[in-house]
Amino acid sequence: MKISTIPLASIALALSLAFPAVAGPARTDIERLGADLTPAGAEKAGSKDGTIPAWDGGLTKAPAGWSPGQPYADPFADEKPLFTITGQNAEQYKDRLSPGLQELLKKYPTFRMPVYPSHRTVALPKAVTDQAKAQADKVESEGFGVKNLGASNIPFPIPKTGI
Repeated sequence: MKISTIPLASIALALSLAFPAVAGPARTDIERLGADLTPAGAEKAGSKDGTIPAWDGGLTKAPAGWSPGQPYADPFADEKPLFTITGQNAEQYKDRLSPGLQELLKKYPTFRMPVYPSHRTVALPKAVTDQAKAQADKVESEGFGVKNLGASNIPFPIPKTGI
C-alpha cells in the first residue's frame, strides 16, 4: 500500500498555520516578575475576600523539629477546619462548588468536605526564578513544542495564549 505524501504535507502545513510561533512577553511584563507577580508569574496579592492569602515567599525553612532523613512534616498539622460542607448545608456554598461536588453531596448523605485555610507555600530557588526571568522573552511556543527554552524550568511565567 502506497501512502501519498501530499495529504501528509497538507496536514503538517495546516497544523503549522493553526499554531504559529508565539513570541514571549514584553520587557515591561517581565519586570513584573518578583514585583506584583510571583517569580513564577502568579499574582502576589491575595483574594479580596481574604480566603486566599497574599504570597509572601512561601515556605523556605523546614517545620520546627524536622531534620533531614525524617519523613514529611506537615507544617499545618494543628490546623482545624474552618467549616465542613455536607448535604445539609451545601446550598449555602453552592456558588463555590462544582456541579459534580453538588451531586456527590446530594447522592451520598455521609459525604463531607472539611474546608481548611488556604496557604501559598511554594518557594523556588533563586537560581530557578532568575533563569525564568532571563529566558521569559526568549522562549517561544511553536506548534505543540517549545523553542529557546534554555535551562528555564518555568517556560511561560507570563503566558499570552492557552496553547
